Amino acid sequence: MRLESLDAGGAVRVIASRWNGERLSLDSHGWSLGVTGKKSALKPGSLIVQLVGEDDNMNTAYEPVGSGLTVALGSTHHVAARISCAEGTVSFFVRDLGQPESAPRTATVKHGIVGKLGAGLATPVVGGLFRRGPHQFDGRVDAVRISPGLLAEGELADEPARWPALGAMIWDARRPLPAGYEWQAGVSSAESPDPRVRAMTDLAHVLLNSNEFLHLH
Repeated sequence: MRLESLDAGGAVRVIASRWNGERLSLDSHGWSLGVTGKKSALKPGSLIVQLVGEDDNMNTAYEPVGSGLTVALGSTHHVAARISCAEGTVSFFVRDLGQPESAPRTATVKHGIVGKLGAGLATPVVGGLFRRGPHQFDGRVDAVRISPGLLAEGELADEPARWPALGAMIWDARRPLPAGYEWQAGVSSAESPDPRVRAMTDLAHVLLNSNEFLHLH
């Protein structure tokens, strides 16, 4: 990935996600991987995982997990995050591909989500969230792999051709778009900051997806 800018506020530039951006319901359970904005409460310009899942009281909980590992703008990086609910940790890896001999920078951070990250309704998205908003990636994402299990450190190769496909979701910009995925572009369809516009948009979605045709005169 190559990031060209940070959000001027606190929004995260999302690299990949399976999350709709909400925090309060079972439908919103999921995760995102991205880079913090300039006014983030965490270290600006650093890799972050946002988690929505079940805490040890069986309640839905949101938790941002910052790595403290910054990502330089305009440089190509290989980044990875291993999320373990059993161990309560996220392990981060960042490698500058412009310096191939350099070792990856790593960090392991504790979190309090114990499970059900996959219970939400969102599907995987590259470069943003399932529900569009101010979190789109600005730059280039060359390839993404989402694995259902914890990979060993030696399996976190930075060359997509070496990624084992078994059980993983793999998206590679150099290959044809996988079945079931589609391109979405432009900022005009992003969520409006006006709550009245968002409410009207939600109403329109409900009407368009209803089982009956509604005719208004």
